[in-house]
Amino acid sequence: MACPNGKSHQDFVPVVGDGFMLRYNSKLPIVLYVPKDVEVRYRIWSASGKVDNAIAE
Repeated sequence: MACPNGKSHQDFVPVVGDGFMLRYNSKLPIVLYVPKDVEVRYRIWSASGKVDNAIAE
């Protein structure tokens, strides 16, 4: 049973796993076709400009 006591509510369900991270290509747009009632969230990952030395253990 997805909703306890039969009370439904809206919530965000993340889609995670292999194949859901897209490789970046600045020459191609990313186009998503989703139903009107679906909310799309995204995160842009970027590398930090700070570079540190590894600590030998």
